[in-house]
Amino acid sequence: MDAVAFFEVGLSFLRLLKLRHDINYKKKHFRRWWVKPHIQTCIRNDYGAFSTLFCYFKMHDHEEFYKLYRMSVPQFDKLYEILKTKLERSSAVREPLPPQLRFAITLHFLAHGDSIETLCKLYYIGKSTVYGILSDVCQDIWDILSPVYLPEKSVDDWKEIAIDYEKKCNFPHCLGSIDGKHIRITKPPNSGSAFFNYKKYYSFVLMAICDAHYRFTWIDVGDYGSLNDASVFGATGLAQELEEKRLPLPEPECLPGTQSSIPYFLIGDEAFKLRPYMMRPYPRRLVTTSREELFNYWTVSNFNFASSNAFAHPDDVNNGEEETDNENNGLLREQKICPESPNCDELPECVQRLSNNGEYALNGYEKIIISAFRKIRPENIRNMFEKMMNLLEEDEEI
Repeated sequence: MDAVAFFEVGLSFLRLLKLRHDINYKKKHFRRWWVKPHIQTCIRNDYGAFSTLFCYFKMHDHEEFYKLYRMSVPQFDKLYEILKTKLERSSAVREPLPPQLRFAITLHFLAHGDSIETLCKLYYIGKSTVYGILSDVCQDIWDILSPVYLPEKSVDDWKEIAIDYEKKCNFPHCLGSIDGKHIRITKPPNSGSAFFNYKKYYSFVLMAICDAHYRFTWIDVGDYGSLNDASVFGATGLAQELEEKRLPLPEPECLPGTQSSIPYFLIGDEAFKLRPYMMRPYPRRLVTTSREELFNYWTVSNFNFASSNAFAHPDDVNNGEEETDNENNGLLREQKICPESPNCDELPECVQRLSNNGEYALNGYEKIIISAFRKIRPENIRNMFEKMMNLLEEDEEI
């Protein structure tokens, strides 16, 4: 047998093997329907949640619409108009899903964390389609909104943040509160204990910085849940720029009423290292003086005041009389926030002496008490106030 004949026989044998493989594959992966009956367009348009709940809530019940999608109807429409061109799809085989439906499914998933199976049954859409929608829409949201709401900061931008912190929290030179949040996940395959955190579940870390108005100014997502906040932040590009002094920060300036030049800094909890660009409380086990303890009350209260409310669910933030338009944040939401000062009737009598006709004195240690009041239990207010008065008496004696 010559080489040509041998090659033809071998090629015929390979064709038979491929044919056998295709037949076996079709037997194992037999599709009963091209599109399952309950997710056909006509059924979805009649009974799906988008055609029923979504349209009804949007037209007649804005309160339920907010509960379902975590944003008001005007906010939904505004964000949808920004993303509309990226959400549109075209297909020559069959009619694509409406872009508003794709957006609504993504918001529903982000708001409640429902399982994919639940979304499929609720919106009458195939499981693989929902997976694709979530991946594509989330990427579109990030690509369009991140340059607008999380841009690189200039020196003037950082100074504006510091001025807001000083006005709102009486904390000068602060560029933002930094903290991490664990996002619960299912254990990734072959990951060992890399994602297992100290809270005894699997997660990755969302590290974020927010300003005095609870608006995020920088985020980093995806590091191992087993790492502490300092390690996660140290591995980010922002931390490296701060260490190498490549980030455009304001030059150190003197604090009001002093001649001490102080750099501008971020504020974090005890998990972070003390650096020229990072302020943290004294370690609790090493606090020995009243001044250190009072500084910790002040620092921790301002840190918790901003970072906790920024990470909080909008409904978890204390109701107040002030509303802020969170126009520099990705969700474009208007949320109720804590009032600038507590209600005078809610304060102990010893602290009420600081007020005059309902207006609080905001000078020196007095404002420390007011700003710290939000995060300190009422039974500790009196002790804290007595320590403040002792410090004032010591200053008068000096």
